[in-house]
Amino acid sequence: MRPRLIVVDIDGTLLGRDHEISPRMRAAVAAAIAAGVPVALSTGRPLTSLLKVSRPLRLRGPHVAFDGALVASETGPPLHCNPIAHVGARGLVDAARALDLCVELYTAEAHYVDRARRESDVHGRLIAVAPRVRSLDEVLKEPVLIKGQLLGEGESGREKIRQIEALGLPLRLGWAKPPPGMGDLDYVNVTDPSVSKGAAMAALAAAYCVDPSETMAAGDGPNDAPLLQSAGLAIAMGNAADALKALADVVVPSVDEDGLAVAIERYVLDM
Repeated sequence: MRPRLIVVDIDGTLLGRDHEISPRMRAAVAAAIAAGVPVALSTGRPLTSLLKVSRPLRLRGPHVAFDGALVASETGPPLHCNPIAHVGARGLVDAARALDLCVELYTAEAHYVDRARRESDVHGRLIAVAPRVRSLDEVLKEPVLIKGQLLGEGESGREKIRQIEALGLPLRLGWAKPPPGMGDLDYVNVTDPSVSKGAAMAALAAAYCVDPSETMAAGDGPNDAPLLQSAGLAIAMGNAADALKALADVVVPSVDEDGLAVAIERYVLDM
């Protein structure tokens, strides 16, 4: 049965090392939409960044942002929003400061760092939304915090993130895989424990009037595992880790080889 909805990750799935949408990928998305199969994005990026990718492709949404904490379109109220508790966010900031680890906090409109840091600047260039420098103690007073994010570089950075993970804070840490060409950086989405791309799939599928079993989902990072597990047809990119490939129904070529376009052509367009 042909999928009735395509749900795709952005970094490492839709966008490769040049951070651009390839001509073949544009054509595949346009052809799927013309065939009556909508395409939705599912990403750890904030909505402000997601929209910079969806608009050129004319994807009106809704989409999944903040690693599953928000399901929304460009206009109108969110269909689903599950922010982090302030007690968890306070513990996250304190732990990251103690380890001198880069931590970001996100509201729906912007994301913040205590001070300028290389890791956050690199991440800001990737998502095309620059971080704002503001005391995180002040940010913690905001009424709604959608997510946090830890950024580490190399094995020393990963070890610091693991130390925070071991604290047992009332938070979920979703490890994302940077796209090819981003160096040895780790981006870890920090959300409410109930949040995941898979949990958001129910709200997303309902918005498109389809059952999750009628969806095709594609991803490349560890945080895409719940998304693939919730879909009717699970696609892992060739650049994904072996653990994600093991969960998939199909493994396609890498993002730099237009693997997502290959999947759409094969399973949606019957090419």
